[in-house]
Amino acid sequence: MFTSISFERKFGCMNSFSHSFTDVCKDVLLIPKELVDVSIGVGKLKETFKIYVNQWDSFDVLLQRDPLRNCYFINDGWETVVHYMGMQTGIVLVLRYTADYIFLLTAFDLNGCEIVAPKSNDSPIDDTSSPNLEVPQITEDLQHQSDVEESNDTDSDSDYVVSNESSDDIDDADFDATVSDYEADTDGYPLQIVWYCSKHFRLNVKVASLSRIHRTLKMTVENLNGVDTVIDFRQEKHGKGFRYAACQFTKKFTKPNGIYRNMRCKFVYSEEKGKLILKKFYR
Repeated sequence: MFTSISFERKFGCMNSFSHSFTDVCKDVLLIPKELVDVSIGVGKLKETFKIYVNQWDSFDVLLQRDPLRNCYFINDGWETVVHYMGMQTGIVLVLRYTADYIFLLTAFDLNGCEIVAPKSNDSPIDDTSSPNLEVPQITEDLQHQSDVEESNDTDSDSDYVVSNESSDDIDDADFDATVSDYEADTDGYPLQIVWYCSKHFRLNVKVASLSRIHRTLKMTVENLNGVDTVIDFRQEKHGKGFRYAACQFTKKFTKPNGIYRNMRCKFVYSEEKGKLILKKFYR
């Protein structure tokens, strides 16, 4: 019935599965029993879930239990998703359960190419949330509470915050601002980031919006020698949406490249290459 099922290694529970789309899937979508029992929780079935078809648009659906077949399925709202995506027999659907009541849907055609869902609103993504857009709020407010919790990390493989200020009170609108020394040195890249290496490394809202981090949870980071390192990211519940924190950034990138705490790193983001590029680091 399912073409694949995956499990979180850290927690030992399933968080994603895939279907080969058939005529039966037009009306209902079967959900693995383990996903509900272990990852979601039976007690949440009375609530409304959201299926995000891209980073901007989501649809409300309900999960129900079939007592005869002892399984679960998405019924109410699923037909709207099928119509919006223009699904056809044979395509592969991958659903990933990310957090409370949130699914991410990715579809692949017969050639294995991803079917990109259209954005319902043609206006560009802004740093601030709009009440007319059903957008996961990927906010990057640096909260005092998280800083306190992270202050005890010394040389552990903790992550750091992407920032262009040492202050914790900056908001998302400031993240694309450049330090004055680099205002004319963008190297043709519109998005420039200066990161103070003292906190967890999280993607700011501009990079998160431009990249496909919400689908892949991976980002390539290029060092000064042009060598790429693939960094895994985890999705953190933040306000009404998510933010994306790097995993083992110290172990995989900063220490191997001679970057230590209290240094500043200048990154640019290449939308064409889909990666962060380190341009320099300094004290």
